[in-house]
Amino acid sequence: MKTINNQPTNNVVPFRQKTKYEIATTFNKQAIIDSLEKPFYLFDFSEWAELSKSDPQQFEQRRKEVIERQMSQCREQNIPRIKGLQWRIEQERKLASSSMDSCIRIYNMMWDHVLADNGMLKALQSI
Repeated sequence: MKTINNQPTNNVVPFRQKTKYEIATTFNKQAIIDSLEKPFYLFDFSEWAELSKSDPQQFEQRRKEVIERQMSQCREQNIPRIKGLQWRIEQERKLASSSMDSCIRIYNMMWDHVLADNGMLKALQSI
């Protein structure tokens, strides 16, 4: 018989707090995989980069389709907030002077949300 602190456990597995990585990778992972044409781990950056260069309109159309498909997999109560966040991302892209500037702006926005007073880091720490 297993014991925890010299107390019998009746084969109960002791609680183990999940790491931040485990928590982040379990949020709706299957919905993400199902929503893309290929599983996310098979995302072909070269294909998307080439499409962006060769046919920017088709790239934008496919990008928006993938985003919409992913949003449709979310809980109904989260959709307005997610659409608001996507709108902010689109505005940052419009304000950017280049693709790199767009990337940096969105990267900074992400960190602002992670580190904010009510951000993701605080939420994960409270679990």
